[in-house]
Amino acid sequence: MTFRAVDIIRNDLKVLAGNITINSNQLLINVDDLHYMKGDVISLQFGFNINGSTASDTLSGMAGRDLIRGFSGNDVIHGKAGNDVLYGGMGNDKLYGGAGRDILNGDAGNDFLYGNAGNDTLNGGSGNDRLEGGAGADKLYGGSGKDIFVFKWVKESTASAIGRDTIYDFSQKEKDRIDLKAIDADTTIKKNQDFDFIGTKKFSKNAGELRYEKKNGDTFIYGDVNGDGKADFSVRLDSIVNLRESDFIL
Repeated sequence: MTFRAVDIIRNDLKVLAGNITINSNQLLINVDDLHYMKGDVISLQFGFNINGSTASDTLSGMAGRDLIRGFSGNDVIHGKAGNDVLYGGMGNDKLYGGAGRDILNGDAGNDFLYGNAGNDTLNGGSGNDRLEGGAGADKLYGGSGKDIFVFKWVKESTASAIGRDTIYDFSQKEKDRIDLKAIDADTTIKKNQDFDFIGTKKFSKNAGELRYEKKNGDTFIYGDVNGDGKADFSVRLDSIVNLRESDFIL
């Protein structure tokens, strides 16, 4: 079911079944003003501002710069194309960026944030959040709570600064962890291998080694997956941290 702007300005749209697609530009939509069945999906075309409801909403932007707020409820929000700004609000929300420089804010609750392509900024807020930047040089802020920073392949955070992610508030006190479990630590043999954490030691040209070093007030994590003694990916922490194996999910 598709509506143009003229169809929805009256603030009382009733939809009995099916998903909703709204075509317009520069329009504010309040989901509380739309009467739709549970499980329906609100999708937006072009640049939109949309406010969710007190229910568990599924909200999706499209092309253009979207501003989407989930408010309360366990929401699922997709920014898709454009430089989008997403707010989960209260509840255990799932926020997905897309192409572009997106800003994802989990706010309260145990949220999952995925930046996707582009140099994104992810803010977990309060709660025990999971943050995955995706491709690009992403900025990751866990916020308060026991947060997990997820990396699933080496190109999500490259050895060079141009594609390297930065974690800005990694806290051992709050039991934050860095999840590298999905990365194959040794590409020279079959199946998915775990990393061997070697602390601050230098690489010894054995595939699967994970090390860190402290430099200029920052901490850098390096992984060698092919055994050439060089880092194939890296992650920057913006403070000095004496990392332990228990800080990782390997």
